[in-house]
Amino acid sequence: MFTPKRNGSKLWLLEQARNDGGALNRAIDYCRNALKYFTENGYAKTILVDGRRTSKGIALTIEVYGKDGEIDKYRYDAWNNSLYRQ
Repeated sequence: MFTPKRNGSKLWLLEQARNDGGALNRAIDYCRNALKYFTENGYAKTILVDGRRTSKGIALTIEVYGKDGEIDKYRYDAWNNSLYRQ
């Protein structure tokens, strides 16, 4: 808030949002922006974020491609703030 560079995630802003296409697009954008730090600073080669609407909210799929060729996959359920390693 007080720095010129945006840090962190805005996903918490969606807790009270309607589960529609606009919220899904914002969730994907917020997640991508929050994780951009890792690629900008060389901790990961690429990070892909995709999402879908579910009956319980929004589920994001995150794939982190490391510099060593390993791929870590995660699922984030936005409405209950749960992160699962796949």
